[in-house]
Amino acid sequence: MSSVSPMTFVERLPLIHSMRDAVDPGVYRRLPKDWIIALTDVKGSTENLAQGRYKEVNGVGVAAIAAVRNLHKPEEIPFVFGGDGATFCLPPERRGEVENVLRASRRMAQKDFNLELRIGMVPHADIIAQGREVRVARLKLSDWVTQTMFLGGGLEEADRMVKDPRPDNPYRINELGASQADFTGLECRWENIPSRHGETVAYIFRALGSEQRRASILRRLIVLVEDIYGDDEEAHPLHMGGLKLARKSALVKVEHYVRTFGQNSIKRWSYGKYLRLQIAVGRFIMKHGLKFAGADWSHYKEDLIAHADYRKIDDCLRFVLSGTAEQRIKLLDAVREQFAPEELVFGHHVSNAAIMTCVIDNYEREHLHFVDGAAGGYALAAKEMKASMKKLAES
Repeated sequence: MSSVSPMTFVERLPLIHSMRDAVDPGVYRRLPKDWIIALTDVKGSTENLAQGRYKEVNGVGVAAIAAVRNLHKPEEIPFVFGGDGATFCLPPERRGEVENVLRASRRMAQKDFNLELRIGMVPHADIIAQGREVRVARLKLSDWVTQTMFLGGGLEEADRMVKDPRPDNPYRINELGASQADFTGLECRWENIPSRHGETVAYIFRALGSEQRRASILRRLIVLVEDIYGDDEEAHPLHMGGLKLARKSALVKVEHYVRTFGQNSIKRWSYGKYLRLQIAVGRFIMKHGLKFAGADWSHYKEDLIAHADYRKIDDCLRFVLSGTAEQRIKLLDAVREQFAPEELVFGHHVSNAAIMTCVIDNYEREHLHFVDGAAGGYALAAKEMKASMKKLAES
């Protein structure tokens, strides 16, 4: 058994209050050496996104987050959402249970959405042996919700190890074996949120060089982003006027299928009816600010915006920002002017709206909302960034 429980480790993590603080290596703590990094990602996500399947690609990644978190409750574990997948840090005694959850997530993705979900696990000790490590900190979103951030290069190394194409790759989870998952809490009930300023842009920036050099680059970059896009409220991809519960069944397909995976046709049909009723009730009680089902719905949308996962560090710096085309052009021109290619590589994807998939522990205060750009977002930004890295390596 690990000498450090998930609750103890997460509770002891430094609590940071701004993205400027989040680039400081000194506020991070190393993950225990005997812990494990588990990963999921949708193979061929670019092709699926080209077919307009961005809600499904996002949804299966968030579904795995809901299921792994359900397994650990009330303990918190470090995790991050990457657009087409997710990464988790867990103590070694949970390995078997999480393998079962990820197998179930993979089977759900294949059966209900025809998506291939790659799943794997890498011991932190193996990452350390490669000269990298996973370090973790917490960003405070509110008095009720925090978000974990990662430095050290360990997540990138784990991703590389799981994606190694060798047929005998030891870090891939064997598809044969038990599979069981509880996807309770996964919700996907919102229409796309249109940008207030014309564009919603997903950015991914990767700083290169020594740790202190990377920290300096990211700090300068965050200042640049804030100077051009404005404060958090101005650039936030979510806004009160854009939060509208879905009216079409197609927009809640992800939640409907995920939450009823493995159930018989009658239960699946019943959940669809129940879901549409919940949405109708939700629309009414939020409009009138009522208290219902143990929650005060007069402040739910404000909390939702505060609890949005739209900026993060997972060895790269990620943002989903609302702004004008002029702001985007100004930022990209400034980045190219102020940073050399060997200092910083990046990718971006432009759309006119954000999409959101949610994990709800309770409606009163404990809920987290994963934001991506519509029609591709992080996944297509990552494709551009990888092309830049390849070009840099070849030069």
